[in-house]
Amino acid sequence: MQFGLKLGSTNIKYTEDILSFYEEDYFQYIELFAVPESLNNTIEYWKQFSIPIIIHAPHSSAGMNLSLPEELENNKIKLLETFKFADILKSETIIFHSGVNGNIDETINQLRPFVDSRCVIENKPMKGLNGEKCLGSTPDEIKYITNNIQIGFCFDFGHAICAANSINKEPIRFIEDFLTFNPIMYHLTDGDYKGEYDSHLHYGKGNYPLLELIKMLPSNSKVTNEAKNDVKLLDFKDDCIYFMSNLYIRKVVHSDIDILYEWANDPETRRNSFNQTLIPFDTHKKWFEEKLKSNSTLFLIYHCEEENIGQVRFEIDNDNAYINYSINPLYRGKGYGYRMLLLSEDKIKREYKTIKCLLAEIKNDNISSQKIFKKLKYEELHESELIKYIKNIS
Repeated sequence: MQFGLKLGSTNIKYTEDILSFYEEDYFQYIELFAVPESLNNTIEYWKQFSIPIIIHAPHSSAGMNLSLPEELENNKIKLLETFKFADILKSETIIFHSGVNGNIDETINQLRPFVDSRCVIENKPMKGLNGEKCLGSTPDEIKYITNNIQIGFCFDFGHAICAANSINKEPIRFIEDFLTFNPIMYHLTDGDYKGEYDSHLHYGKGNYPLLELIKMLPSNSKVTNEAKNDVKLLDFKDDCIYFMSNLYIRKVVHSDIDILYEWANDPETRRNSFNQTLIPFDTHKKWFEEKLKSNSTLFLIYHCEEENIGQVRFEIDNDNAYINYSINPLYRGKGYGYRMLLLSEDKIKREYKTIKCLLAEIKNDNISSQKIFKKLKYEELHESELIKYIKNIS
């Protein structure tokens, strides 16, 4: 699954964050909103990045309303600029809105001369922020457009929830109707689950059933986060961690007992443990069942599609959480340890809001774990036989 960063073409102040976040794999592509009349002044800036870019065409709030015949000439100018953005930046996808307060057949007629294999239409809420009537807000309207001009589909969860509320339909059922069209990409933010207006909130700031929505995404999806950006994109980074933690981290269940026993007795795991003795299965079983029942243990599996990559266990002691982790021997040395612990930090902060400090104890010769905790910005305290790592998260 790929996660996308949404920016406008005039947002040219994020260079440092774009480069560092992409290098650290917080996002895998940029969805670039083509601000009208910005191509000449910004295209060289965007050409510098060796990052896949998807183009989002201007919509009614930016002066392009494909549903109104009187806007035809103005729309042509903006469409030509949009396709120039896409051509120069080698975009494989161009996203369009259907327009507002007009006619859906007009939208089809204005798009038809321009449409190629890159083009997709996005569903909309029924009500715009200024009271306008949005087109393309129902499955029937999207089906009508895609059948008439053979255009692909970009599904926006928030827009569908808003539209469902406008017609008093249960949002999840409404979403399921849209998903039968096999979208080629998705938009996901948070918002008011009972509201009719899209608010583009960061994950956790609204009340969308995000975990349920994330589970509806196919494993090979492109998912753009469209929440409003802050000055340094730090909120986007938090959104990415939230999204990935809910996608790739789950709680341990009883059926994990055998794989965790296998990992625990792996030679390298035992060598890096303070007690290097092999663990009998009966001992493991008793310990495992106690951990599953414990209210002071958060036991997590990091997985990717059908593969279990590693485990993280937090032992809670008042406002401290002590970390134990291990990686499936088949996936060591591939950078999973850092990602797994980063996403697990998000889980512990959300599950136990009183936790103030994370702690780990690592043997002096366990260099790979030391590198991970340093990269995660833990404070390092050296003792005779071990190194303590401490991070304040209050």
